[in-house]
Amino acid sequence: MRYSISGKEIPGLVNFIEQELQVDITPNSITLPPVPELNGVPDSDLTPEEFSQIACTINNDRNRISNNIVDRARHGTGHTQHDMFNLRSGSIKIRLPDVVVWPKNEEELSSIISIATQRNWCVIPFGGGTNVTHAN
Repeated sequence: MRYSISGKEIPGLVNFIEQELQVDITPNSITLPPVPELNGVPDSDLTPEEFSQIACTINNDRNRISNNIVDRARHGTGHTQHDMFNLRSGSIKIRLPDVVVWPKNEEELSSIISIATQRNWCVIPFGGGTNVTHAN
């Protein structure tokens, strides 16, 4: 285990935290308000023709391409406390991707990269988004 405290039961921890921080910890309650609409996020700059060109690389499978604001925000930000706060508060101040694509294989990925190269677009790979490998 990474930490010596991992897996150990600490029966008095919640009570201690509640008393010291004067907070109520209720694990099954919602602690944050619902996410507001992402009104501050600009629309994708892709034209319908450009979107269609990318979609063709994945056999027009519309389940594997999205210019939806939520998908773009999720894949264009990290999962740090700072990023999560900005997402939840609706204060995204960074440039987000114009489209998110889920290629199935190397051939589809190669086609996407070829189009991006021809159009001078930036391609940003996205794995699980957890930074488990610490590859910053």
